[in-house]
Formats: sequence, structure tokens, C-alpha cells
Amino acid sequence: MLARSPEMIRISEAVAILEGPVAPMDCANPEVSFDCELERDCGLRQVWADVKAAADQILASWTLTNLVPRRFERQLEQTT
Repeated sequence: MLARSPEMIRISEAVAILEGPVAPMDCANPEVSFDCELERDCGLRQVWADVKAAADQILASWTLTNLVPRRFERQLEQTT
């Protein structure tokens, strides 16, 4: 039983609760205290931050309701 209707539950919320924050690298995770000697001159730090922001945006755009039809479509494909 869900506390809210499926269309009100974002995938980002579910992932955060079940898996924690989505971050490709520790330096892109604001919840991790991370000291890196390369941080000052790192050319990839902004890339990882952008990857995290994009992933967060995509996960926030989906709800549990969006997933249900996909699951049933796949089950139907497997039976035919």
C-alpha cells in the first residue's frame, strides 16, 4: 500500500530513499564530504556535476505511474 497515489511519487524520491543520492562520482555528491587533491584543477568535476544534474532531472520527470504501462507492455511482448 502506498502513502500517496503513484502519479504523485517521483522516481527520484524512490531512488533517493532506496539507493541514496544519484552521483556518478563522490565529488558530484553534495552529501559526501570529499577532499580531492585534484579538485582545484580538475577538468571533469563540472562534467560530473552536469551528469548528476541531468540524471536528477530525468528521475524527477518520471513517476511510478509512468513505469506501470512499460512493465505490462514488456510482459505482453514476452507472452506473444
